[in-house]
Amino acid sequence: MIPFVSITDFMDQLQVRRMLQVFSELKFFGPRNLGIGIMTSFAVINNLETRYSSAFPKPNKFASIFLDSPHAFNVIHYVDYHQVGGTNLEENLRRLARLGGKNLHAIQLDMIWPSPTEIGMFRATHPKIQIIVQIGRQALELVDRQPARLVEKVLGYQSQALDAVLVDMSMGEGLPMNWQKLLPYLQALREARPSLGLIVGGGLGPDSLQLLGKLPELFFGISIDAQGRLRPSGSLFDPIDWVMAEIYLRQSAQILGLKL
Repeated sequence: MIPFVSITDFMDQLQVRRMLQVFSELKFFGPRNLGIGIMTSFAVINNLETRYSSAFPKPNKFASIFLDSPHAFNVIHYVDYHQVGGTNLEENLRRLARLGGKNLHAIQLDMIWPSPTEIGMFRATHPKIQIIVQIGRQALELVDRQPARLVEKVLGYQSQALDAVLVDMSMGEGLPMNWQKLLPYLQALREARPSLGLIVGGGLGPDSLQLLGKLPELFFGISIDAQGRLRPSGSLFDPIDWVMAEIYLRQSAQILGLKL
């Protein structure tokens, strides 16, 4: 997986074009893409009532948001923390693949330890779509916040079925990350599976990239994701402020470009 700087909550293609133009002007040390993240959920793709219906793009718009660009890494973030989808994860992943269209690169599962079997079955028929699993607060609680148990859980996913993990205690809420608390988990994962992509998030935005601390120095090719702190209110129900997003990208280039 090529490292990336990600923005989550794109709603239309014009926003993507604007950020790709900014990104193309930036200079990073080594290859790096712009993560184009759109949010959805089990409820949204199954036309169920949810308070996020107005905050997430309509499923029939997904494919139009993703552009074919050498700088883009197109990701659907699929939320199902309560696993209301039951044991139909493979079916819903196949639905997401269809909705994402030909330019979809990855699906991120914002779930609590989704089924390795279901993911493996999906990857067997969709080998080109990468899978990212979010490791949030509840997921860490279930491994007693022990790095060794976290590694054991991650290794339960076949290496060819899991491409990266996002370690994010904030889970889209804009809560500031503590890089020193994340460090033991990231070190254990890098040692156990060096090829696994590592992504961090939690309160990152145009005025908070110092939260990364020494992670860019310690983990070559680490990726970052921003969401909640890209709007003044911090609320996911408000649209992204694209001036703030542009500043975030430019500052990311300074931090990651110089430190990697």
